[in-house]
Amino acid sequence: MTAAVLPLSATAEQRLPGVARAALIAFLWLLPFHSLVIAILYAVVGVPEDTVRAIAAWKEVVIAVLLAWVAMRALLSRGPRAAIAPTDVALAALFGIAMVSMVIANPIFHANLPPGGMLYGFRDAVYFMGLYWVGRASPEIAESDWVLRHAFLIALVISVIGIVERIFVSPEMLVLLGVASYMNDFLGLSAYTVGNEYGLPAN
Repeated sequence: MTAAVLPLSATAEQRLPGVARAALIAFLWLLPFHSLVIAILYAVVGVPEDTVRAIAAWKEVVIAVLLAWVAMRALLSRGPRAAIAPTDVALAALFGIAMVSMVIANPIFHANLPPGGMLYGFRDAVYFMGLYWVGRASPEIAESDWVLRHAFLIALVISVIGIVERIFVSPEMLVLLGVASYMNDFLGLSAYTVGNEYGLPAN
């Protein structure tokens, strides 16, 4: 059985382009530490808010690049073919509804939402789901031993950090790292920190 699996993994590894594999692994490693880095840049280093927001948008840029990559690969017939599934239709419908709501929310429903607010809402509601299509258009990612090995290591590292943080990191230390300012001033999520004397989320 092992002998049958190894050639399949090797073939899948060869099918996955090296640039795409490296970009995906970098994305997986950077994403868990995104909030902490942004908090330090904003509250400790003192980088201007607009600059920090531009830096924080790297996630959305990577998703757009990945979507463009799989779309181009599909158009050029270089990737594996996949039949349209009901989940594809459902997710496309969600994207369509979200985009339509951005267009009609103000003129028809008089929501009086600023353009930036609508874009943030679109991002938080459906934009991240674009990664679903990246996976659907590149199933060899799930068959890549190299990618799965990194995903396992990331999960292990994050779990260890979570345990260490719970034991050794105090609320005062989190405030010094800028977490409170990041939550309340940068993200504007003060509703989630009500009743916490440190200005941190209740959890």
